[in-house]
Amino acid sequence: MSPLRASAALIAAVTLCVTACAERHTSSDPLALLARGPSSSRTVRGAVVERVDAGPYQYLRVRTERGDEWLATLRMAAPRATAATVTARVLADAPRFYSRRLDRTFASLAFASIRNDP
Repeated sequence: MSPLRASAALIAAVTLCVTACAERHTSSDPLALLARGPSSSRTVRGAVVERVDAGPYQYLRVRTERGDEWLATLRMAAPRATAATVTARVLADAPRFYSRRLDRTFASLAFASIRNDP
């Protein structure tokens, strides 16, 4: 899959995930939950230390220089190596994100396009 196509698929998946998994919010806009978070155009780099599959998505706990951070991406685009070092381009941040599929609340979750580092 080309990087452009993977990014487009990830954006579509984020929209679907927020619509299907987000806590109730007052707006009819499915991206309202993400809009409450800080604007994102940042990069995260670190080692994957935990993976959680949730349907078509994969949640990755990445150990960075600043501590652990949870990232969500499409499972088909997620890095496959067990202790992979990855670089993620964060598309959106969601503070206190509740995943119905996992029945779990993340203090903070970043939706990202992730690639393996050499």
